[in-house]
Amino acid sequence: MTNTNLLNLHIPEDISLDQFLTEGALLQTSKDHFKLFIGPFEGSSSMAGTDGPVIYSPEFWSFLQSDQQEHIYFKPRRFFEGSRQLVKAFMEKAAANKSTQIVWKKPEFSDFRKQYDWIQKQISAGHFSKAVPIAIQRGDGDIRCRLADLIHRITNQETNNFAYGIWSGQRGMIGTTPEVLCGWDENQSTLQTMALAGTWNKQKHAEINFLDPKIQHEHNLVVQDIQAQLVHLDQLEKSNTEAIELPHLFHLKTRLIYRCNTLKEYIHSLVRQHPTAALGVYPRSLGYMKTFSEFDLQKKRGRFGAPFGYISLQSGFMLVGIRNIMWAENQVELFAGCGVTAESQFEAEWNEIIDKQESVKKMLGIEF
Repeated sequence: MTNTNLLNLHIPEDISLDQFLTEGALLQTSKDHFKLFIGPFEGSSSMAGTDGPVIYSPEFWSFLQSDQQEHIYFKPRRFFEGSRQLVKAFMEKAAANKSTQIVWKKPEFSDFRKQYDWIQKQISAGHFSKAVPIAIQRGDGDIRCRLADLIHRITNQETNNFAYGIWSGQRGMIGTTPEVLCGWDENQSTLQTMALAGTWNKQKHAEINFLDPKIQHEHNLVVQDIQAQLVHLDQLEKSNTEAIELPHLFHLKTRLIYRCNTLKEYIHSLVRQHPTAALGVYPRSLGYMKTFSEFDLQKKRGRFGAPFGYISLQSGFMLVGIRNIMWAENQVELFAGCGVTAESQFEAEWNEIIDKQESVKKMLGIEF
């Protein structure tokens, strides 16, 4: 639960908006609470020597790497936290710039088809039950010129999404995700997580069909995967499955709460959870995940779908890095994925990819 004493904090006088927009990060941790981080960031492969909150931001396939030298922890120069109103007050001096357009190319079909066909072949052979192919849409445009507007936009949307992002120089990532990987609070000694899978487009489906066998199966596999990965913890609660409403989509969600007493337990559990069946291969197989990671587009996904959040000695909050854009110089990338099972139909899965990409562009206000 958010400490209400933090909601009306003043912005520290030595916090520079220009520095934040040059090198910074943001993370929404509840309906009305945000953490803002100001660079430069000091990258590290561990939390050793840190006492304040650090950003945890590996790439998606980092867990397959044998060496541990990759920088996945990023210590900020400064950070502050507060309510939506505080973020709005901080950002109000930034000059809005919506004039720079993003020129989008068509979503790339062939790489997605190759993944889909491989997955269905493995499912038919009984090697696994589900996997998540991805697709990309590329665009040209200067996101840096629109960064302040994007931050203002996503931090002022009161939805079931969580705003997040990190940027430095000419590279960055920003988005708004409905999926929480896990949160931990030392005082409550609990880890909270969720299974989020199953998608409906609000414009195409007037009613949600909870009995749809494909979506039920897909969602249940994610629940089973999380429970299997957190079997070392005591499960305290499992909610009923419900539909959550986003501005453009519906998803199925099941909340789970576990006993988690220490930071060491939390980090161990976080590492075990990624990638859940909502993003990876189920049942988990290191061999098939390694093969899957060698597809051309999988090699290029970077942080898409990876954990993103903060960790401190007393707490942590980790999102799943989906529904975002990533950029380098003037090149913009928009990834999306979908769960493929034996019941999947290619056209429906491709339409889901398009629906998710379009929802991101609408949420960020970058349809063009």
